[in-house]
Amino acid sequence: MRRHVAIAVAAGILAVGCAKENQPGVAQQGGSPTDVAAVRSAIATANAGLIAAIEKGDAGAAAAFYDSAGMVMPHGMDASTGRAGITKMFGDMLQQLKVKDMKLEIHDVVASGDLATETGHYEWTMVPPKGAAMTEKGKYVVVWHRQPDGSWKLFRDIFNSDAPEKTAGR
Repeated sequence: MRRHVAIAVAAGILAVGCAKENQPGVAQQGGSPTDVAAVRSAIATANAGLIAAIEKGDAGAAAAFYDSAGMVMPHGMDASTGRAGITKMFGDMLQQLKVKDMKLEIHDVVASGDLATETGHYEWTMVPPKGAAMTEKGKYVVVWHRQPDGSWKLFRDIFNSDAPEKTAGR
């Protein structure tokens, strides 16, 4: 059961973005003018840092990419709220398995003012201390919040696996 929980948590953590300044799927919605290409680039950079922290097994560094009021909503689990809760979630996961080969494909970024929404697909490999490595693929939606210093932090992070649900008795 703990391994299943770790896999569910791991299944939604973000991976490295593939952003190009002129890619389709970049939009602005209402409000004051926002340089969405710059926001997308900042998100891709933050994702790369988050990935590096997770692959190193550093829960505190991973949680630092989240807004102080951030929330992670993993598939099949309770939400983790705030940096302390997110640090604990990452810590529990990273004690049970190593994450490697993380990849993320950013499909689109919609931004306005201090909020941006990113959607995409992820893939990574989770390696438990004993047993076979497991590759997971899925999709996600992240709401980012611009900080007073101009950086972007994950504010709401929700994700789920592309694998079909297993039902009891199978």
